[in-house]
Amino acid sequence: MKPCAILALAAFALSACGSSAHSSSPATSEQPTQSTTASVGGGTATPSLDTIKHWATTWCTLRPTMTKAQLIAAMGEPTETFGAPTPQIGWDASDFSVTAFFDDLGNTKQIQVSPPPSTPQERALFPCSLETKFR
Repeated sequence: MKPCAILALAAFALSACGSSAHSSSPATSEQPTQSTTASVGGGTATPSLDTIKHWATTWCTLRPTMTKAQLIAAMGEPTETFGAPTPQIGWDASDFSVTAFFDDLGNTKQIQVSPPPSTPQERALFPCSLETKFR
């Protein structure tokens, strides 16, 4: 019986610490206006809500015939860039990412959202189909 009481007390203490840290943190109120550019190459910056909405709605305009430069002009600087085995760039929003894959000549082969949005709020961000776009 004592171990259960200790576990319950520890859980309560941890939840209290978590809630006070979030309520007193000034970063929480600044998140919607946070910088929209994450560092390229796997940076850890979280994009702003406005940036995530931009990526979601811009997804509808992307075509697999677009060049890498056209994709970047539409979406903004990518948050991820990979060279091998398949060249790709991506815009990572934590809950989902938009990724463009290229062939060896730099032609766009595929554009996808992954994982597919799982909540109604996430799906509502995308005003069009989420089917992968192939060249």
